[in-house]
Amino acid sequence: MTSTEKVRAWREANRERQRRNQRAYAKKHAAKIAAACAARYAADRDGRKQMVRAARYKRLYGISLVQFDAMMLRQGGCCAICGRKPKPGRRLHVDHDHKGNHRVRGLLCGFCNLRVLGRGREDAELHEAAADYLDSTWDARRDL
Repeated sequence: MTSTEKVRAWREANRERQRRNQRAYAKKHAAKIAAACAARYAADRDGRKQMVRAARYKRLYGISLVQFDAMMLRQGGCCAICGRKPKPGRRLHVDHDHKGNHRVRGLLCGFCNLRVLGRGREDAELHEAAADYLDSTWDARRDL
């Protein structure tokens, strides 16, 4: 049995003891741990933001950042309904079907995502474009 296997076996046999030890250490060294975390975050803030964003897209929509970027290219960086580009510093929203198979339909600007699809708007052309968009069978997770 290798030393790694021995450590794993001990941890498995002493799971509660190890958790108590970890909690006690974390409580005793809370300031040191917080400072180290803050330093790591400050050193790679952009990378950390990208990692959090990637995990969020994967968890909520089942897509990667590569797939998100491919959807942006496919749509020309514009909203799938109104065709507008997002304002500087803003991103398009990932639109997905809340019913059925939760397919990812595309990327929308905040207005179209929240107002047009969410609450509706009295613009027939915009609703026709939205209806065409919603009726499409394209799924970004499969078709990229």
